[in-house]
Order: sequence, then structure tokens, then C-alpha cells
Amino acid sequence: MTRPLILLCALFVLILSPAARADDVATSYARAVVYLPGGRGPITPADIPATRKLPVVLLLHGCAGIGSREQDAHKWAAHIASAGYLVVMPDSLARSDRPASCDRKTRSAAMFPGVFELRRGEVRYAIEHIRGAPWFDGRTLALMGYSEG
Repeated sequence: MTRPLILLCALFVLILSPAARADDVATSYARAVVYLPGGRGPITPADIPATRKLPVVLLLHGCAGIGSREQDAHKWAAHIASAGYLVVMPDSLARSDRPASCDRKTRSAAMFPGVFELRRGEVRYAIEHIRGAPWFDGRTLALMGYSEG
């Protein structure tokens, strides 16, 4: 009796999970941090001007998140933007279904294999939106990440 109940619960979770993740992945992109060539930033994807077409770097932050402008993620984004690229950094921690995989305060981390699938979903979603954006040059789209990214 217990085994069928466990299987039924697992099936229920599998059926309902994709819908929640689809909504959450949109949140990770909507709350992305963007740096433009020329030092403007950070802004959001909705604030990117469509005045010119630019090469894009999709930057995945580490397990501690994007953080403040003094954090590594912002420093990398500003440096890449200074080389002429528009940088889009989805906010993975904005997702409500995301387990934590490190603690910045205690400097501890652990492996959570489910997080990697969430990050792949964020990449797919961001690429889809970048490719359709009027500001994307249609040729140059690079993926960069560090730590969990």
C-alpha cells in the first residue's frame, strides 16, 4: 500500500512541477541585471533601448546570487560591457522554487543537482528572449558563467 502511494505522490509532483518552473523562469529573466556598453547599468531587460543592435553575453552568476554592485557578478558584467557587449545576467535567486546551494555568510556550499536543471532552463528562456529582441545583433551571443553558473 505504501509503495503505490509514494509513486502516486511522485507522479503528482512531476505533473505539477513544470508549470511552476515555467512561471519562475520568466521571473529570473524579468529580474535580470543588464549592463550596456558605455557604462550604463545596471538596468533591467525591459529598459534596454532598441536604438542599436549589440552583441550579447549571457552571464550566469554563482550560487550566492548577483549581489550588490561591489560583488563579482557586477564587476564581471561591467568589465564585459566595457568591451562593447550588452550583458544580461538572469537572477536565478528570484525563482520561488529554487533551493539554496550556498550560504555567503558562512561561506559554505553543497551540490544540489536540481539547481543545474533550473539554470539550464534559465539559459534556454533567456536565449529565446534575446534572439527575439530588437537590440540583439543576430550574430553574437556568448554564454559565460562561474561557480554554479
